[in-house]
Amino acid sequence: MYALEPVLSESDYAGAFSEVVARFRRRAMLVLLSDLLEQAVTDSLIPAMPLITRTHLVVVAGVSDPAVHSWAEEPVIDDDEVFRRVAAVRALETRRRSAAKLSSLGAIVIDARPGCLATELADAYLRVKTTGRL
Repeated sequence: MYALEPVLSESDYAGAFSEVVARFRRRAMLVLLSDLLEQAVTDSLIPAMPLITRTHLVVVAGVSDPAVHSWAEEPVIDDDEVFRRVAAVRALETRRRSAAKLSSLGAIVIDARPGCLATELADAYLRVKTTGRL
């Protein structure tokens, strides 16, 4: 991989999921790290989800921005803070919509605070194992 060069391009979820389905016949738990942006989820991830959720368990995980949470919850004093709060509330709502869309397609969605992602992923794995979904 030393000769690889980064390229700014959209993720090819359909291609990646097709490759996983072709290579791995046994049910597996796939963890996909994403920023849960609504446009990216809607445009590229959601159309590809049926390819993978038929045979595998998908966990989509992201880390939320604590500043956005605090802006959405802090009291408003002046006009600048009103605009910041509205933007923060909208950003959190779009993340929730993205998570709901992915959940409706069979994915487990984790939107963790910084420092909590590893723990929440481990907890999700343990829940999956104890419920026999894997």
